[in-house]
Amino acid sequence: ETAVAQGVGAITDVHGGAGEKAAVFFLQCTGLSSGQGISLEEATRAVIRRYVREGRRVEGMGHRVHTHDPRRDVLWALADRSGLAGPCVAVSRIAGDMLREVRGLSLPINVDGVIGAIIADMGLDPKLAKALFIFGRTMGLSAHYFEEVASQAPMRLINFSEGVYRGAPERAFPK
Repeated sequence: ETAVAQGVGAITDVHGGAGEKAAVFFLQCTGLSSGQGISLEEATRAVIRRYVREGRRVEGMGHRVHTHDPRRDVLWALADRSGLAGPCVAVSRIAGDMLREVRGLSLPINVDGVIGAIIADMGLDPKLAKALFIFGRTMGLSAHYFEEVASQAPMRLINFSEGVYRGAPERAFPK
């Protein structure tokens, strides 16, 4: 049970916390579009250019493992089916292309970015993005926990000789 709590505790602004800043980005893009009567593409391109000038990252883009985050497609489909997909979700679908065009970076949107787009379209406070990420992560952690307790012997021995340490080399300390 504590493993689930520790897994949630590992969620930070760096891992699982980009949704809030992504939501703000999407709201800036849609606000510029409606305020100046320009297309979402033009507005998104302009906001990305401003971020680049200011040395800021566009949060909710890219992933260390996934070159195409499979969770984004599931969330987009759910937003479409439930009628929640609005202009921020539309921007989330083009932001990767605009970033590649403006900055030359191929960083497709990730799960945090899509969460940010959906909550922005729902009119929710962007600060809720991390909480929504935590809800989903809790289900995954709980599934891992259940699999472990249902299929593994409690207090089983783990063969540490099969583990490979990749840290600093062993060194002696004065007594």
